Amino acid sequence: MTTTTVESLHDIAPTPLFPRDRPLPPTLTVRAARDAYLAENGFTTDEYAAETFSLMIFNSPWIYAPPIATPTSCI
Repeated sequence: MTTTTVESLHDIAPTPLFPRDRPLPPTLTVRAARDAYLAENGFTTDEYAAETFSLMIFNSPWIYAPPIATPTSCI
């Protein structure tokens, strides 16, 4: 398992697809805008869709699996 710290995100984040000093073009699809946002912040769509993610708490990795949303849990 790899761990990414906040300080290292700047070093590994790819160059953004769109400049941050202006809004995204209105012609983008929601999916393209999501991908641009994730890439700008150093994430991939695989990480976005992963069933679990890890957090560093007190220098220990904790693996978290968010609860599955069901129709009754959204009411």
